[in-house]
Amino acid sequence: MHGQPSGDGPAAPAQSGAYLQPEVWWGSYGTTIAAVNGISSLGLILGALIAADPLRRLPMAHLLTGVMAAAAVVGVNLVWLRIPALLFFPLLAMNYLLGKINPRFMTMLISTVAEDYLAATMGVVQTVMMIGAPLGQMVFLTLGNLVGIPITMSIYAGLTGLLALSIFSAGLLGMNAKDPTPEMGRKQKSG
Repeated sequence: MHGQPSGDGPAAPAQSGAYLQPEVWWGSYGTTIAAVNGISSLGLILGALIAADPLRRLPMAHLLTGVMAAAAVVGVNLVWLRIPALLFFPLLAMNYLLGKINPRFMTMLISTVAEDYLAATMGVVQTVMMIGAPLGQMVFLTLGNLVGIPITMSIYAGLTGLLALSIFSAGLLGMNAKDPTPEMGRKQKSG
């Protein structure tokens, strides 16, 4: 179970499901994909609905660091640890944090972009967000087929871990000073 993965497991273009090995399945592959998608949706919904938690005061850089760190844990688990429960807890945390980031980002965008440019700006942002998932799947599924799943997931875990450190460092170096969202969280509680 903790040996070298074969790299020829099933592949499906579902969220984090393309690289699931039998060792991390919960019952069957289909059940695992359904659970991954359900837990991801639950995290997003809870993150967006629960506004009065301590995370409302954290800068977006800290929240993004948490998202990337959780994604790196998923990658490490899929290649080396292979603990089924460890697949779901980071996904829940990652999507909970994303549920916190999305409304904040949109609020910040609406409050900082001039009214005349708001529709065009929102269209560009939505387009970039919609292109991200298929592009990421194209890159990592292609890599998975070319070099194997263990190497691809190692690259994924390494890149997301580096991105988490970069975002955290940028936050420490002043990115947080320009982030109005912690102040928005304080206003929400008081007003």
